[in-house]
Amino acid sequence: MARVLDPMIAPSAFSGNCRLDLDPRQDLQAGQWVQLQVLPQEWSGESALLLCQSAPQAWVAWIPGHGEATVCLDALGEICPAP
Repeated sequence: MARVLDPMIAPSAFSGNCRLDLDPRQDLQAGQWVQLQVLPQEWSGESALLLCQSAPQAWVAWIPGHGEATVCLDALGEICPAP
């Protein structure tokens, strides 16, 4: 799994208060691992397991080292390849 280079810490991307002008992503589905573009805290994992879509602009995800969070679409990167 590729590491995020110098990941930015942006707790606001995990608050559930997402920008409404974000385009929905049709490529995401529950059970997928995705890279995070920003991290909720410096010691959290750099990828997230998508649990369910909570709004057109947000997903509930589990992040190693952080736990469950509502993640705005602009914090989600590429889908991780299946093992």
